[in-house]
Amino acid sequence: MFKTYILGTLVLLLSLGNTFACDEKGETGIVPENDMFIGVNDKSANGITKREFFKVVYRLEKIYSSVFYQNGENLTFTRDWNEGSVNAYAYKRESNAYVVINGGLARHPEITIDAVALTACHEIGHHIGGIPVKKKGPGRIINGRVIKKSWASNEGQADYFGVMKCFRKYIQNDDNEKIIASMRIPNSTIRKCDREFSSRKDRAICKRSMAAALSLTRMFTQLINAGLEKAGKDFRLAPVSLVKMDAKVTSQTNDKHPLPQCRLDTFFQGALCDIHHSVDVSYSDLSTGTCSRVDGYRVGIRPLCWFKPPKS
Repeated sequence: MFKTYILGTLVLLLSLGNTFACDEKGETGIVPENDMFIGVNDKSANGITKREFFKVVYRLEKIYSSVFYQNGENLTFTRDWNEGSVNAYAYKRESNAYVVINGGLARHPEITIDAVALTACHEIGHHIGGIPVKKKGPGRIINGRVIKKSWASNEGQADYFGVMKCFRKYIQNDDNEKIIASMRIPNSTIRKCDREFSSRKDRAICKRSMAAALSLTRMFTQLINAGLEKAGKDFRLAPVSLVKMDAKVTSQTNDKHPLPQCRLDTFFQGALCDIHHSVDVSYSDLSTGTCSRVDGYRVGIRPLCWFKPPKS
């Protein structure tokens, strides 16, 4: 009976996984498919203001517009503050790359303003995050060559790129030591960031990145658990944690959204990677611009809970 219960739970979670992937057309988003709606005047809102929300998006648009332009694309953000749906997504229309962030996501009780930025970075990561890319979907043109696989970096890679490249670039000039002074960060996380980075600046960036990731993945967990409750299931995901890791080892690279703990592990590894954010990722080499097992890295690597390394 116990085995049947566990099997049924796994089937349910896998079925949920098939519904909450950011797709090629922008019809599903960064979070599980859900009916949560947090309006502008909702009492459960977290206090993030419209001005703060717009400031984050404008700042990222300013950073990345030139990057997209060099790739022959126009980056357009849709920041719909009045839209209460809790979601964000990316899509393309010819040479136009779009990122949409709804105000409802920014108002979710678990979300911080840094988590809003990390959300946008994840969506940017779908556009320019490198391989692995999704196996299904419309292809892309790179340096004049037609690539038959999807244009979109898969979900785990978008998370990895989002924190390792985009979020670092977003906060690099802030007084991060001052900002993290008021944050509650587990001692184990502090020790890991301090061990991997020698400069106080890089250590602070690592810690702030993890605080943002913890906020975002707590929201993922809450939304999935709300879906389980609505479906009448008595199983719930455990809270995500920075002191444990997802023990799952995937048999093949998962293009869809991993479960929240695996995603937090991915953000953590991206934050610990010591490759500078200015070193671009690649659409032909998994190790370029990343911390890779083939280069001897044991920290900062893509987690095995979603990534299957190629055979050497």
